[in-house]
Amino acid sequence: VIAASVISVLCMRERVRCEMESASLSIESSGLMTLLDLVCDVVVSLDAGLRITDKASRFSAMVMLPGKNVQGLNLTDFMPAMEDREVFERCTMACSLGEVEETEPRAIHVKLRDGMGNLIPAELF
Repeated sequence: VIAASVISVLCMRERVRCEMESASLSIESSGLMTLLDLVCDVVVSLDAGLRITDKASRFSAMVMLPGKNVQGLNLTDFMPAMEDREVFERCTMACSLGEVEETEPRAIHVKLRDGMGNLIPAELF
C-alpha cells in the first residue's frame, strides 16, 4: 500500500511539473506572438508542412485576398520563384533540425505573389 501511494505521489508530481512546463511554454509563446505582432506587419503561424495554421486575416489582406480563408494553404504557394521556395524550405528545415543557433537571427528575403499578380517583397524570420 505504501509503495502504491509513493508511486501515485510521484506520478502526480510529474504531471504537475509537466502541466507547469506546458503553461510556461504557452505564456512564453503568447509573449513571443505579442512581440512579433508589435514589430511585424503580418504574423503567420505554420505547421511542420509549412501550411498556414490560423485564419491569418492580415496576411490574407496583404496578398489581396481579403476575407478569403488561407488556413491550410502552403506559404510557399505564394512564392512564385523556385529559388525563394527552396531557400525558405532549406532554412525552415535547418531550424527544425536544430542546425541553427537560436540566438542567431535569420531573415530570408522573398517575393510573395498577391491575388492581383503583383510581387510583394517580404522578409521572413
